[in-house]
Amino acid sequence: MTRTSKRPIQERLDKQAREDRDKALMMPPCQERDALLRRAKQMEKASDIAGWLNSADLRPPD
Repeated sequence: MTRTSKRPIQERLDKQAREDRDKALMMPPCQERDALLRRAKQMEKASDIAGWLNSADLRPPD
């Protein structure tokens, strides 16, 4: 069974990035903190890409 969400992917990625970043900032410096910060950055980039792909200005190449 697949799970679907009614929220847009960009919104879900932004939320996950915020949660990971907030959790990491409350931790002392360690590998887990670094991993959470890396993951948050990846989620932010993925959100940006999703935004570009869903942009009304996006046109196929000529």
